[in-house]
Amino acid sequence: MKTSRRASFYSSSSTTVTYTFHNDHSTPPPKPNSTEIPIQFSPKTPQLRSESNSATKIQAAYRAHMIRTLYKKISAVSSEADHLERLIQRQETVDAIRSNEREKLRMNEALMGLLLRLDSVPGVDPTVREARRKVSHRIVALQEILDAVSEAKTVYDDDDCYEYGDFLVGPDLLCSEGPRCTKVCTRIHSHSHI
Repeated sequence: MKTSRRASFYSSSSTTVTYTFHNDHSTPPPKPNSTEIPIQFSPKTPQLRSESNSATKIQAAYRAHMIRTLYKKISAVSSEADHLERLIQRQETVDAIRSNEREKLRMNEALMGLLLRLDSVPGVDPTVREARRKVSHRIVALQEILDAVSEAKTVYDDDDCYEYGDFLVGPDLLCSEGPRCTKVCTRIHSHSHI
């Protein structure tokens, strides 16, 4: 008769695995051969920390991407505002605005469109909100200048500058004495008062 050895697997609730080998002989063995192999489990906290760190990195990357995207939108609006500002500074545009109500309306609508695009930018970050606020103040100042240019009387001076109420318009010069227009206000002080 052949002897065969079968392996049995027993598991307990502890972290020990027991292998027992039985002999198929009719005579009971005096003592079964068993070997205990301890199995060690790593604690779950390092895995949770790793998942938490990964989630934090993903969130930070997403926030950075979102802020860059929003800054690109604000920058695009700002460059369009620069273009409109250069148009308003040109004497041909000033004359067209004063003589043609449609031209004034077209410029106002362009500026309002820029403000609406800025309003669509969510203020998820304080720096995004601040950049959006600065550009919107600049656009509102351009609207005020546009209104003043279309309504005020013209006074000419010797430097080819034109004064429209509180605003001074000339070659590369467009300024208000108000707090909103800060880009070229320093140039107005270098001219003599009209």
